[in-house]
Amino acid sequence: MASSLGPAWRSSFADFNPIPFAAASIGQVHDATLTAEVSLSGQPERVAVKVQFPNISESVASDLSYIRLLLTAGRLLPRGLFLDKTLTVLHFCLCCIVIDQKAEANARKHRS
Repeated sequence: MASSLGPAWRSSFADFNPIPFAAASIGQVHDATLTAEVSLSGQPERVAVKVQFPNISESVASDLSYIRLLLTAGRLLPRGLFLDKTLTVLHFCLCCIVIDQKAEANARKHRS
């Protein structure tokens, strides 16, 4: 959080629950309340804060290698599927989602 939002990131929140209420392979989601000073409405506002784990690209690559192993070992591939190309495209798409979210967050930060 500090590397993305700065060392005083907690000052943007009236409340931030350090225990996530949801989690996935690329991050987790925390319940929080923005202070009136940073809220777009000018009022304290409850929000969900998505925190992505560092090194997502490596994590995605690792997950996809397990998928490759399961599909090839289990002979679950449909005829004509080019697994290497499919997994390369999937990795690219998943990593682009992460990059897009970072770009969106930076754009929001500069608009305020």
